[in-house]
Amino acid sequence: MGDINKKNVFTVQNRNLVSSSLLIAEHSGNEIPLDLDNLGLSTFDRQRHISYDIGIKGVCEIASSLTSSRTIFSRYSRLVVDLNRHQLSNECIRTESDGTLIPGNRELSEAQKKTRINKYYKPFKAIVSDTINEIGPKFLLSLHSFTPKLSTEELERPWHCGVLYDSAIHLATDCLRFLRSKQGIIVGDNEPYGVDKKSGHTISIHGDGRKIPAIIVEIRQDLISHERGQKTWGELIAEMMENCFR
Repeated sequence: MGDINKKNVFTVQNRNLVSSSLLIAEHSGNEIPLDLDNLGLSTFDRQRHISYDIGIKGVCEIASSLTSSRTIFSRYSRLVVDLNRHQLSNECIRTESDGTLIPGNRELSEAQKKTRINKYYKPFKAIVSDTINEIGPKFLLSLHSFTPKLSTEELERPWHCGVLYDSAIHLATDCLRFLRSKQGIIVGDNEPYGVDKKSGHTISIHGDGRKIPAIIVEIRQDLISHERGQKTWGELIAEMMENCFR
């Protein structure tokens, strides 16, 4: 695992509970290790959506508490390593994100990339795998948030949330139906993007790959950038789980 204690790479909520569902928040953390010198980014860029999934940690904490679900959170920014991509993907250690160059990720040697993967990527993947082996969850839910508008796109994204899936069609259909029953919520079906097995999404590897129904729920960041929104959506996600994860 390299020279870092793997517990430093993630945090776990409800560690001692055996639950039927496992929640995973791969982009909830926003720290950057001191030796990476903030990846050469400004304070402004480190607080943007390119660095982490704004608001999702609060949503996940509330949903986890209400459902007593074991939950795994990332600690570090997705720009250190993207835990929801294959380790060999160009998107795992990005040199650019939404039009912004990431200086600290450019011109890395293969040895430097390998060190980064060993320190910050593999321990997170290991805790997910070990937890699944331990508790045998019936469902996996990966929680994310998305920006209302990419700098590289002209159109605003209209969805309030999206359900992303591949093999878990039945679970996704139930969750789509539930969320769409809530007045005023616009729900994307594999929008604003879908699930690509080749990208190495967590639900593809640990869910579909192990025959465990698994989906991603994405929530628009302007809805959960404050505590009130996080509480509202945390309660809604918990209600969705109680109704659909059966």
